[in-house]
Amino acid sequence: MPNGTDFTIPKDRGIGGLNFAFIGRPAQYHAADSTTDNLDQGALQHLGSQALEAADALLRAPALPARGPNTVYADVFGRLMLSHSAATGWILLGLTALLGAFAAWRARRTAGLTAGQVGRGLLDGLWFLSAGLVLAQAARLLAGPMSSRAASSETYYVLLRRLPWMEAGAVLTILALTLLFLTGARRSRPRVIAGTITVLTLLVLLIGGFSPVLLGAGVIAAGLSLWPVKVPTSTWGGWLGLIALVFLLACAVQGAAPEAALLFVWPALLAATAAALAALISPALTRPVSLIPPAVAGVLGGAWLMGLGHFVFLGIGMDLPGALALIGLLTLLFLRPLSPPVSAIRPVLIGAAACLILACGLTFAARFAEPTPAVAEALP
Repeated sequence: MPNGTDFTIPKDRGIGGLNFAFIGRPAQYHAADSTTDNLDQGALQHLGSQALEAADALLRAPALPARGPNTVYADVFGRLMLSHSAATGWILLGLTALLGAFAAWRARRTAGLTAGQVGRGLLDGLWFLSAGLVLAQAARLLAGPMSSRAASSETYYVLLRRLPWMEAGAVLTILALTLLFLTGARRSRPRVIAGTITVLTLLVLLIGGFSPVLLGAGVIAAGLSLWPVKVPTSTWGGWLGLIALVFLLACAVQGAAPEAALLFVWPALLAATAAALAALISPALTRPVSLIPPAVAGVLGGAWLMGLGHFVFLGIGMDLPGALALIGLLTLLFLRPLSPPVSAIRPVLIGAAACLILACGLTFAARFAEPTPAVAEALP
């Protein structure tokens, strides 16, 4: 999260410690209704028990713990804790590569998979991620200024109260882009798509403030929209291309910040496992039973990612709602082989348009649901 706490000062001076916090209900952050009656008693009890038990353990320890290696961990549906050493991430990535290679080998022998088809799938995934960053940011501007451009602290807290509306808009925006992506219809109007992304990128940079990340995303998305692709579409190529893209991202994050790589490593491993099982059942993906592994992986992995996505948005979504595009990309690891048939493309596109219109409407409605108070009302 891009903020500090009371613990930041001693931490910056090299003093070890434990940082406890919980997140949620942004409308009540530093607000008049931030009272004991509105406090989540379960969260308070959980935080208190952690602090008490940690203090008790340290008090009884013969010596305070020394600095040690970091541990990678994550909650899974509130039922268990996924935890392993940072180095284990490389082992999991190696297993992902082996499973993906097996699926590619089977698909190449039976379905005629080529390296070009996998490359096209990888570039399609990169387009989705970059376009999602721009599109979500453009929709976010309908809810008000970026927090860095808030005219006062009161405006900042108003934006916090608008956060649920922003989240709904961002989710629907990424959902609309996902439906468009699964139909492959964007390839039929490359100039229109590229022009739209270019205009939205300029608006985002002019209204929301300059950002090299968003500028780069806009350039990549517009460029890939116009990229002449001569390789035919392939379900296997699209699926394994996405897995390859997330695998490369996972390797980069594993090398730079292994504690954060779990978000990439485990979805990639789950998708590669589903691909290997599907290739084992029916390398041509012609039997309906071969789609059971990605469907099961989609239910489990998608539910886990959506749960994480909510807290990702609470943490950084006010100024970077496009972070949900990454969650969307990871979810596509499981959805790509389940793309709709040609006969269903039109209804799916209508659904995508409806999601985008609703996303813009909900995001803009935040201005009226949580209006900025007049100057006189904001003064004490």
